[in-house]
Amino acid sequence: METPSRVTIGELRPGASAVLAAETGDRPAGPVQYELKLSRSALRRRSGSGVSSSEVSASQRPSDVVHVRAYSAPNWFTTEGVSRKRRLIESKGLPEFTKWRFITLTLNREAFGEDPLAGYLAGKRRMGKFLSACRESGLWADSARWCWKLEFQQDGWAHWHLLVERKVPFTVEQMAELARLWKLGRTNVEMVRQDDFLYSFKYAFKPVRAIEEEHDLFEPEAISWAAPAWFLDYFKVPEDSSKKPQSFARVRFWQTSAGFYTKDQPQPSPAAGNPTSSIVPQPAREIAVRRASTVQVVARKKTGRYLASGVLLLSCLTGQFWDRVGFDAFHGGAVGLAVNSFVAPAYTIERHTKDTWKLQQLLRQNRLTLNRAAILQRAGETLRTC
Repeated sequence: METPSRVTIGELRPGASAVLAAETGDRPAGPVQYELKLSRSALRRRSGSGVSSSEVSASQRPSDVVHVRAYSAPNWFTTEGVSRKRRLIESKGLPEFTKWRFITLTLNREAFGEDPLAGYLAGKRRMGKFLSACRESGLWADSARWCWKLEFQQDGWAHWHLLVERKVPFTVEQMAELARLWKLGRTNVEMVRQDDFLYSFKYAFKPVRAIEEEHDLFEPEAISWAAPAWFLDYFKVPEDSSKKPQSFARVRFWQTSAGFYTKDQPQPSPAAGNPTSSIVPQPAREIAVRRASTVQVVARKKTGRYLASGVLLLSCLTGQFWDRVGFDAFHGGAVGLAVNSFVAPAYTIERHTKDTWKLQQLLRQNRLTLNRAAILQRAGETLRTC
């Protein structure tokens, strides 16, 4: 039997004939065995047109591992969420608060029968009228900038912090007028000093932990809440069936005057007609638990530099997810970079999320491997800031 001659097929170009080059230099007389050699560019062009996955270069295959770290969406209900909200607000540009007045508005518990819900609802209704009355009384100018922040104390009662652009002290009579206009409890006024003007702003965002740390980390109660249970679980169905149920999932925690921020802000597009919403209200706790059940997946270069990222919603509680990733790390399948920050197997993440399409996109971009992650770990690189 004749030995087949070997023939090489050059790079295939769309619409062009294959170029045959016999290694003997002549047209072979016997059977011909063809050897297919495609350049990388040809593989990329034809990877979806009949070329098997085994022929595609490793750079085109999804990564087996990827960087995953803890993430909490900005929200007003958890301590981590409040911190993220504060950083978003700071990024808009804050005015210089030096010599502004820092006013705290509290509620008289006895006046509301020791019911924090009744007190909060009264304060919520009163806040707008109080600000208007203070301007009309000359306690500060109409053009004065201001902001307020709702906060809860350890016992679950609401109070409000108000920063006002007034740089002269209140007189005794004006202090009495301030309390009279508030009507619902005590008022306290301090001047923001030059060396702590940012402290006063951050103090207004100081979340109170309502849940102690001894709770099981694999239960929803392990979330560090910034609001009390009566607020998180509030859900009222009105007697009128045409009206939506009520919850506190979309209440206002923060408000500013016009022109408060120092950086240019995007202008909202004009609304077409009356705004409508088809969102079905839910208790704030349900939404907060869902937002807390997220992780961030980051695609990186081999050096660890950032390429792309996405937030994935988990199909389990975060405690259960990190327990599984920790198991992988213990057995050498993942590399820990910081607290709840690992280069972890893709299959572990895929088993615990429904956002697999997001994951696949990031896996195709990722170039960081376990070996490179181990080198970063030994160098003390946590990759926290990118």
